[in-house]
This record gives sequence, C-alpha cells and structure tokens, in this order.
Amino acid sequence: MKKAIHLTSKERQIYLALLSPEQRKILNEYRKYKYNSEVLTEFSQSGGDWKFLEMQINYNYDPSHPQDSTLKCSCGKGVKYLYYCQSNITGEVLGFGSEHLKQEAGISNAVVREILNGQHKIDRGLDEILYWYARGYTFPKLMYEFIQEFAFDYEVEEYFKAKNLKFLAAFEEQNLPIYNRDYKKLEKLVQDVNSRKSREEYERKLEEEEKLRKEREEKERREREKRKREEEKRRAEEERKAKLEQAKKKLK
Repeated sequence: MKKAIHLTSKERQIYLALLSPEQRKILNEYRKYKYNSEVLTEFSQSGGDWKFLEMQINYNYDPSHPQDSTLKCSCGKGVKYLYYCQSNITGEVLGFGSEHLKQEAGISNAVVREILNGQHKIDRGLDEILYWYARGYTFPKLMYEFIQEFAFDYEVEEYFKAKNLKFLAAFEEQNLPIYNRDYKKLEKLVQDVNSRKSREEYERKLEEEEKLRKEREEKERREREKRKREEEKRRAEEERKAKLEQAKKKLK
C-alpha cells in the first residue's frame, strides 16, 4: 500500500457517493479513529484541520544553498515559499513549505492547492478507507472470524483496545475495509494465534504420544503378569500331576 493516501475534494465526493447511507454513517461515526501522515502528526493530532493564513516568498532564495534561506519550514529546511497555517484546534501557527507536504506527506499538488486555498482539509483516515473501498477492498472477514473463534481475550487486548474492537465490529457489519495499520495488527494477531495453536498442537501430540507410550507399557506389563500367572499355574499343575503319579506308585 501507499505510504499515504490523500484525495482531492472532488475525488473524495466521488468515492463517498459509492457508499450506502449506513456505510457513510458508520464511517463518519468512527472518523475520530483517523490518522495523518508523519508530517501532519508533527503539527497536530486533530486530523490536519489547519487554515491558511499567509504566504511569504524569499526572492533571494538560492536553490544551491537552501540552508541560507531566511524562510524555514517547520522541519528546519530552508524554503523559497513558506505557508503559514493555524490549527483550528490549538490555535498554533506554523510555517511549512509546499514540498514538505507534497514529498514527505505524499500529498499531490492538487490537494496542496486546495488546502492552501482553504477549500480542503487533510483527512488521511477517511481518504484511505474510501480509496481502498473504491478499488474493491472489503472487510477482512476471514481473519476477523478466526480471532473471534480462536484468540483468547488477553491476546486480543495486546493489539486492540475496547473502542477499537467496536470499530472493527461496526466496519464488519458494513463490510468496509479497515485502516492499513489495523489490518497489519489483525494479521499479526492471526499469526500469533496460529503460532500458539501450532505450539499447542505440538504439545498435544507429545501428550498423546506419552499417553500411548504409557498405555503400551501398561498393556505389556499386564501381558507379562498374565504370562507369569499362566506359567505359575502350569508349573503348579505339573507339580500336582507329578505328586499324584508318585502317590499312585507308592500305592502299587
């Protein structure tokens, strides 16, 4: 999968139209579960809710010596164009270059233009779900059903909090694809459960072999005792007959 998925406002509307009303409702309900690119996370955890304030230009910018620029992106790089944006959540104002967004966050020029013009907001979580749903991806039912049947609670808790389990259940009901990072968690959980099941199966086989070995030894012991008793009985019978013959001889 791509490092980041960012749709233009038009693409987002087109993809949203593919969803049923119930799917849109569930997706909107769990939009709090969204996440951003590494760059936007550096600014805010709000989902990229920034508004453009102003742009500054360094007309003396030397591409061969960007470090000498008087305008610095929030990442520390010297830039020719610096865009100042304010967080709608915290009110914090930061400056960053368009290349920072385009290259490091994987945002296209079209999306950047819409953001800077105040026409669009970053919502990578929403865009990721829409992008994969439009390409035929659905909820990973087989893996989800597997952990429901075979995973222990403590194993699930290592990967998913209670609220995230609600999110998975809601997305399963609407057959929506899940976020890539949650897909990887689910995949890893399945692997762990499989590993445990394999280990338990191996231990079970060892126990079965040990049980069979003990049963075989017990059977052999009983057979030895039986043969011993039969041998003792045979000898006792032979001794009785021998004594009887001796007694007969004496009588004669």
